[in-house]
Amino acid sequence: VEGVSPTENPSTLKFVLEAGQSGTPVLQRIELFNFQSNQWEMLDERTAPFADTTVTVVVSGNASRFVQAGTRLMRARIGYHDRGVTFVSWGARYDLTKWEVGG
Repeated sequence: VEGVSPTENPSTLKFVLEAGQSGTPVLQRIELFNFQSNQWEMLDERTAPFADTTVTVVVSGNASRFVQAGTRLMRARIGYHDRGVTFVSWGARYDLTKWEVGG
């Protein structure tokens, strides 16, 4: 998921995901791209809920590392995976993704 920040140096940054899935055991992972290290940074991993649930990831300190200098681009990656289960019979759905950027 990509977005554009209104500023290159945000004082606060949040990423909001509303999603659900249909199987168990499934983990949900939220990563933001760190443009300073040029790597994905995992900020949240939890057991994925069945019902639509909202998760808010709050960046603590140096929020500008997730904003590309010049373009103000922001990137998030949402993933679902099961640990050790070879039979996959589940699906995931995203209802909402949202960036909240404070100046």
